[in-house]
Formats: sequence, structure tokens, C-alpha cells
Amino acid sequence: MTAASPSTPASLSLQLQTADVIAIITHSTACGDQLQNDLILRGVDMVCRFTLDQTPVFGQAGLPFPALVILDPEGHADKALEWLSRQSMSVPVLVLSDAFQEHHFLSFFDHGARDYLIKPVIPAYFISRVILALSEKNLSERLRQRDHFLKTMGVITSSGHVFTRQYWFDWLLLEIAQVDVMTNLPALSLLLVQAEGISQRLMYSAVFLDALHAYIAPLLIGACRGYDVVGELEPDLYGIIVPRTNVEGASFLAKRIVKRMHDNPFVCPTIPGVDTSAIRFRVGIADFRNGLHSDRLYNKALEAIRKAQIDGTDFASVT
Repeated sequence: MTAASPSTPASLSLQLQTADVIAIITHSTACGDQLQNDLILRGVDMVCRFTLDQTPVFGQAGLPFPALVILDPEGHADKALEWLSRQSMSVPVLVLSDAFQEHHFLSFFDHGARDYLIKPVIPAYFISRVILALSEKNLSERLRQRDHFLKTMGVITSSGHVFTRQYWFDWLLLEIAQVDVMTNLPALSLLLVQAEGISQRLMYSAVFLDALHAYIAPLLIGACRGYDVVGELEPDLYGIIVPRTNVEGASFLAKRIVKRMHDNPFVCPTIPGVDTSAIRFRVGIADFRNGLHSDRLYNKALEAIRKAQIDGTDFASVT
């Protein structure tokens, strides 16, 4: 962790006021101290600490399952993988690594890891990834119990974590800040998904827009990875932040989204007689380059959508 970093946006800080227990597992106690301090400073006080030598097994000997495991092997990846292989838990695991090594990266995900961060990790970015991992746990129940609180934070659907425009841009700023401090981190990409061919009458129909959201939100969530960030930016425009992924990798995600849309075309059964055959979805892809501001990255993805329209394709990229 580095001491100097952008502050956590207020909308992100709110979400860490939770009683969920987070388990920190590190090779050394000093590393665990730093991680715990980062969490406590942002409102998390329900933390349990272990070292890899203590080999905790959750669900046994009265040790309850945590809401999230933060695992930092500090260069002892094989030992951490061996520990992870003995767990029977279904809780999310966030892995911190000293360097990017593809075989370890793939192995951790094969063993159930939800996210994988390369150090140094600025505290605000670390907290944002913790939030995203926690948002998958009992989200529907949290929406019922704390509906007003969650709306303040920008969570707009219980079918998965799809966020409002402001909240999503908060995430984008943190992702860019994190990439700026790295020298060996894989690229950051951005996807915009636009619905076109919607009549002006339908754009003013709340029933239609609800049906559109009910179609596209779960489709995007299902196509994305657990650590991608999906947001509703306009009624007909959705954004996806794709960390640690270059344009080629983002293109695979775009192809997966397009295929799901072709396999399951949009219909609007709540408005009888509405013809949705003229509605088409296009995906624009842009990748982050050093020194690029968030608005420029966003505009690059919009340019990619226009390029797809001109070329008559389902998706296009601008680098």
C-alpha cells in the first residue's frame, strides 16, 4: 500500500459502514496491520486477522465464514494456493500480489478468487475493490433492509450491481488513479453499450425504459467478470469498466455481449404492439493510455460506437 492517494469518494465511503466480518490473511503480521488500518480508516471495524502459518479453515472448529477474505501471500503464492485449495467456502476472495505472474493469476481464479490486484495498490482503489466484492453478498437482502441507504450509494438494481452514472464515474476515476501508479499493470479498458433506433415516444415511456433496463442490466452482468463495473449512464447507454484488460481482451467481452443479445433479442411485452425489431445495440471499446483523463477515455468509447455505426458492425474499438 502507498500512503499518498486520492481520497475515497463519499459515495464509496458510505458503503463500508457494514457489520460484515472481513478476514485478512497475510504472510507477515506487519502486512496485515497495514491492510487492517486501511479498512478501519474507512469504517470497517469487524476484521479478523490470520497469517498463512496459522492455516485457518473457515467453517471448522467454530470459525465462521467471513463476508470477504483478503489474501496477501507476500511472494508465497504456492503456500496461499495450497491454503485456498483446502477451503470449502463460497465467500469472495480478493488476492493481492507483489507482481503479475500469469500462472499464479490463473491459478488463484481457478481456486475461486474473485479479484486479483497487483501492488502497489492505492488505499482508495483497494477499498473500491473491497466494496465491489462485498456487493455480491446478500445484495437483495441488503436492498430490502437498507433500501434508502443503498439508493444514496447509487446501487440501482437488485439483479446485480449496476450503478448510477455518478457512482460509476467515481469508480472510473479510481481505476485510472490506480493505473497511473503502476508500471507493469495490464491495460484498463472501457466499453459503452448503446441502444439505437428507439423512438422519441418510447424514450419518454417509463414502462418501456423499465423493460429495457430489465433486459440489458442482467445480460451485461452475466457477460462480465465479477470485478468488472457496470453502470447505467443514460436510459439507452450503459458503461462497463474492464480492469487489467487490453483492447483485445475487451473485444472478447464485446463479442460475448453481442452474442447474448443475438441469442436473446430484446422484446417489450409490457407494451402491447411495440415493434422492437428496429432497436439495435452497439458496443464501443476504448483503452486507457497514460495521461488520459476519464472524460477523454469516455469520449473515445463514444467515438468507437460512431465508428461501428458507420461500418455497420456490432462493435468497434478506438485506441
